Amino acid sequence: MLTTNIQTLFNCFQNGFYHFDLAKVVDCYHLPCTLNTPDKMSLINTKTELELEINNIFEQLANECFVRFELSNTSFTQLTDDLLFASINWRFIDKTNQVFSEFSAFYHLSIKDKELKIINATSHQISNSKNLSNPFALTVENNS
Repeated sequence: MLTTNIQTLFNCFQNGFYHFDLAKVVDCYHLPCTLNTPDKMSLINTKTELELEINNIFEQLANECFVRFELSNTSFTQLTDDLLFASINWRFIDKTNQVFSEFSAFYHLSIKDKELKIINATSHQISNSKNLSNPFALTVENNS
């Protein structure tokens, strides 16, 4: 059951990013949450703050002429009864078929009433990629 729930969450998440669908991406997060990159740590308390952060990411993707992404090393482990840890490697590709960003993202997911939400997302260099104990598959929608 956990694997199915994680697949549902991250299929929605990556589909939202692919289509620049703000509502779909925002719906994947719990509030408050934290978003961490090597350059910045953001504590997000409101939906408006989260929408601004996600729109900034969408703008960066548009500026890089984003066309598609590839996902790998999708896996998770259960930390407690109500907390999971997931890992996904992201590779973003532009219209010239060049990789313009590649990183490993780690997610803390809360479980409440059998619903999963992202409470923390942290991006690291791809060299920090981890395979966790439970792999899961995602259906990536891309125009190749």
